[in-house]
Amino acid sequence: MSPSFIRTFHPIGQGAFYTEQHREGNQTLTIVYDCGSLTAPKEHFLRKVATALPRGTVIDLLFISHFHADHINGLDELKRKYTIRAVVLPKLTEEARVLVKLENFLEYEGFSSVLIDNPRAYFGRRTRIIFVEPIDPNAGTAAEIILNNDRFVEVPGEQDQDLRDSAAPAGKQPGRLRTITSGTPLRLTLHKTAFWEYVPYNYEYAARRTTFVAMLKKLKIELGTLGNLEQVINRKKDLSKAYRSLDGDLNENSLVVYSGALTDPMRLLHRGHSCTCWHPFYASVEKEGCLYLGDLDLNIPTLPADLQTRLGSRWDRIQTLQVPHHGSVHNFVPLPLDKDVQAIISYGSNNTYGHPSAHVIGQLHLLQATPILVTEQLDTAFYLHT
Repeated sequence: MSPSFIRTFHPIGQGAFYTEQHREGNQTLTIVYDCGSLTAPKEHFLRKVATALPRGTVIDLLFISHFHADHINGLDELKRKYTIRAVVLPKLTEEARVLVKLENFLEYEGFSSVLIDNPRAYFGRRTRIIFVEPIDPNAGTAAEIILNNDRFVEVPGEQDQDLRDSAAPAGKQPGRLRTITSGTPLRLTLHKTAFWEYVPYNYEYAARRTTFVAMLKKLKIELGTLGNLEQVINRKKDLSKAYRSLDGDLNENSLVVYSGALTDPMRLLHRGHSCTCWHPFYASVEKEGCLYLGDLDLNIPTLPADLQTRLGSRWDRIQTLQVPHHGSVHNFVPLPLDKDVQAIISYGSNNTYGHPSAHVIGQLHLLQATPILVTEQLDTAFYLHT
């Protein structure tokens, strides 16, 4: 008997909170991708996080795409309410950590650094931390990497068993803190049979860092000194001016995750609301593959082709796409996916950024994709299930 499955795009406004659950008998495997919101009232948002999953749920894999507040400010409630077995997050350079902390301060008036600097301390010793090594979309190595399919991390359904690494020596399990290469699958298993995989890619793009560092040099500010909160506060006006002049943000990393079955292609029933459908409720049958893009910048010229090459045959199974950066015009170009792809756009109905862009919605229509708008309203939640 195949496990039952449900994928949920939660209505939390300007942010991201997506869950997947696989159930067979009394066993459940739970996956979460990001947990944050800027526009939903805090108490309302935290209540949604606290009631999104049943009491006593164990989160087997928590993926963090990047460290902007609208993707992580619900993590405190998530780890308070549920047990988290493993966290998968992008590995950052020291400069990238400084820049994302600075951006959180300038953009969101926050400067919390424990999660960014020491995720093991943040989540606790019982949670395994898995860093994903960065890849450069301009490196041109995608074709070589997809040929190496030997390594994977096994995620067993039994909650008292640790994750297992196919590349670890016989009888030896990896430590609580480890690093995997981009494209290493994390495979769910039940009764010793692998049936589903999550494939993460940590895309790194440092062009805006170079521009920003040049601006800082003119202001006689060294990037290395910005780890000091006092220095940031003292130069806030100058830093804000330099930051606002950038074309885009300072985030250099975004963890892309593919989710799909390892067996024959599955068909999922989906239910929800669509901006292209006048009926208040509809249902259809779709392929199970999903691509979570976080705030990935698809405008990087080589990135779409690089991602398609790395995913290989998985690409043809993608029917659901999380549109990056809440439908921002600065992060989107059309991808060569099936014309019936469901394009999920999570955004706040009263956000101040103009998301989603009318241009992005128009491009999706030209592709014959279906834009699915998920806001703070409960009736915009979107589900796919067996």
